[in-house]
Amino acid sequence: MNETVMKEVKPEKEIKKEPAKKQKPIDKAKPIVFAALVIGIIATYQFGVVGSDALTADAISARAAAFNSVPPELIVGSIDYLNPAVLSETLPLTGLDSSSQNQLRTDVQAGNAALHVLHMFDDSSVDGDTVLVSSGSDFKRVVMLTATPQPIGVPSYGAGAITVTGLRSEMDGVTASLVTPAGVLPLPLLALGESISLATP
Repeated sequence: MNETVMKEVKPEKEIKKEPAKKQKPIDKAKPIVFAALVIGIIATYQFGVVGSDALTADAISARAAAFNSVPPELIVGSIDYLNPAVLSETLPLTGLDSSSQNQLRTDVQAGNAALHVLHMFDDSSVDGDTVLVSSGSDFKRVVMLTATPQPIGVPSYGAGAITVTGLRSEMDGVTASLVTPAGVLPLPLLALGESISLATP
């Protein structure tokens, strides 16, 4: 079950938001290089015991090595959220109610917010691993991971990063992976309450 929490904003109080960062072009050659590196690490370690979250020390180290091998700007891909069609397709992925989606649409079109999509899944056994995806103080969403990548829309206002926090795991920690421009990328094993930041383009 996914839950979304949006910070309530009182209508009589105007909140000044920093302009969203402009999208930077991505060097298309880099994802190919880093995808090959990540795939090689996957083939070597497989990140753990198949069908189990019981990770070996080598598997835990391999996850961290794979994540650290990819430049931060290649982890969260850019989408053309200024395109009306793309924006309309992406807004529902945030899990926000219709009123909040309409407000976010207005913020994006005014250049006050950016929109990103994470494709996240449980790369080990599907046993209820759950994370909190947040952006600043305005967006928080609880996501239970599945075996297949699920798209998660994440808005951001001004400078900042997307934070992923481990909330629940039946075994050693949360085993989450992202589908990124650099290929499938495992996040480091997340203990409950532990967070990792993802830079936004």
